[in-house]
Amino acid sequence: ASQYCDGSRTPPEFGASGWAVPAGISDATVPNPIFNLTPVATVDEGNNWVNMRWGPLSLLNPVANTQLGNYTLTTASPIIDLIPTAEPNYSLVPRTDFFGNPRPETGTDTHFDPGAAEFGSVAPTAAATLTPATWTLSHARNCPGTGVLGILGCTLDPSQTFTLTNTGNVPLTGITQGVLGGTAANDADYSVARALSTCGPAGGGQLSGITTLNPGATCVVVVQFKPLTTQGTGLKSATISVTDSAGTQTSTLNGTAQ
Repeated sequence: ASQYCDGSRTPPEFGASGWAVPAGISDATVPNPIFNLTPVATVDEGNNWVNMRWGPLSLLNPVANTQLGNYTLTTASPIIDLIPTAEPNYSLVPRTDFFGNPRPETGTDTHFDPGAAEFGSVAPTAAATLTPATWTLSHARNCPGTGVLGILGCTLDPSQTFTLTNTGNVPLTGITQGVLGGTAANDADYSVARALSTCGPAGGGQLSGITTLNPGATCVVVVQFKPLTTQGTGLKSATISVTDSAGTQTSTLNGTAQ
């Protein structure tokens, strides 16, 4: 039998360093296979033994398909935000943790956590709301109005401010101006007050333009109900919508012409 590198004649299943040594063969057997060492285990940053057949930092038992344990940090952990981003090798630190969440966590850029998981970090989510969800009112048909007082009365018809809020944890981008939706006849009973609105790029009468909102920030769209004298009375349902990187947010307009 062949003698092995540790001086024995019985092949060890595992070396002390966590390597599997393949079984030997007779020297007379040809061709001889190339000798190799296959890694089967290692240690993680906490000097814990990790079986590489399961993959480093695996959270599941591949046979039973059960969770091995919860290795994420707890609130009282002393290593939360332990390492400053100003340390010399920060450029080598992955910008996402084991779960794919930002490292450092959103809103923190001076310190990060050692290990596989960044405490408090959540996946980037783009989300927004347009409020109120519904505007319900009644008003006399007085537009476009005749004479100075009639035109002035139409100009001062009721208005509602709709607020777009970034409810996600990443910047909301690509914000458009508010757009009326519904039948052409009903849309004609409403008007977007561009001069008072801020959502979307400036232009078309809009003086201030906001196309990006940080988390928690807002912009507004102002809508007026201006029922036409040329139309009949009754409900004039329509919508107001704003589109952005989170999708399209829509509110319902329920104006009744009297």
